[in-house]
Amino acid sequence: MVLATQCAMPKIRSKDPLLAATTSILLPAVKPFGFQRHGSRKLIRIREDILHLINPWYSGWGGRDFHVDCWAMPLVPATSFIYSARGDRVCDEVSQGSLWAGQTQELADTSMERVVKIIQKRVLPFFISIETTESFLNLLKQRPDPDHHEHFRVACCLVRLTRLDEARERLIAAIRAYAEDGRAWCAGYATQCEQMVKAIDEGTALELLENWKMETIRNLKLQKIVSNGTGA
Repeated sequence: MVLATQCAMPKIRSKDPLLAATTSILLPAVKPFGFQRHGSRKLIRIREDILHLINPWYSGWGGRDFHVDCWAMPLVPATSFIYSARGDRVCDEVSQGSLWAGQTQELADTSMERVVKIIQKRVLPFFISIETTESFLNLLKQRPDPDHHEHFRVACCLVRLTRLDEARERLIAAIRAYAEDGRAWCAGYATQCEQMVKAIDEGTALELLENWKMETIRNLKLQKIVSNGTGA
């Protein structure tokens, strides 16, 4: 009698060395902490109103070297783009450089293994330290010279925590700073601040905040991240 045996087929890796290293090395290391793939290489999780991002990307200078950005940003006020409110690039602990070799699959894998060790040592503890609105607010308030955007971000945290008098003060400071800046794009942010001041006065601040959060989620196409359970 001939016994049929099934052999597991090896997984086919991407021809893109960085994508392959992200899939087979980086993602398994951070997935237990709630990170999910968003697009090809971005890894994202959401905690309350805070987005945590790990983003490997090829350097614009060519040569297939890559960076790994690790950022945190609030989902409120509403935004249509990902930006860094806090965070940095993963840097080599010896050279202090942020470029990692990715010209071949072997180089990309070796680089990513080193990146993962740094992420486990430094980045994940940072993200874990800002999983709540309260902890993120405390981080934001450490900045000694807040600009208009920072005042606005702090105000949104204060609204979520129902510290509305403090939130109003920060919103007024933001409106004043946007007016002093005077660039064309400032008007839109100032209008949002005015909307929130009005909502505080009318008792609908949390409703407006939640609407802004949902707007950001739609704009950034994060519905799958939220629905898969890493959201608030």
